[in-house]
Amino acid sequence: MINKHTRNIKKFRREIIISQIVRDLINLMVMDVIKTANINLNKSNPQSVKDIYKQDCLIVDFSDKMKLIDHQIKDFLRTNMYNHKRVITNTNKGRKILNGLFKYLSKNPKKYINKDLFNNESKERVVADFIAGMTDRYAINLYKKIK
Repeated sequence: MINKHTRNIKKFRREIIISQIVRDLINLMVMDVIKTANINLNKSNPQSVKDIYKQDCLIVDFSDKMKLIDHQIKDFLRTNMYNHKRVITNTNKGRKILNGLFKYLSKNPKKYINKDLFNNESKERVVADFIAGMTDRYAINLYKKIK
């Protein structure tokens, strides 16, 4: 699958090639799940929901080949993305900003949050929801402002 895209590396930007690979991979995975589910349904021939629950394996699942590919993708992402030094550094910065915002807003909630929101929920819940609704830029700018 990826080999067909390598021919286009010189013609298109890297981001375009990557998005095409991801799109093709998602399509391949969806088609695999559908095919595997159909095979499993034909094998088990369930007549009711109870028959589905009695199965000793998943009916909707990847094939063994796709499970291997999925495992390889997850290993690649874990190594090259999730555990990448820059990603971990940014994650830690984000954690520091969120913790700082939560502490500050918990002490000064009505400075930024509508007081009516506190009528039906705990202060912590309202503050957490307020932070969850922030854009990254707003959270960073507010954190710099309150620091």
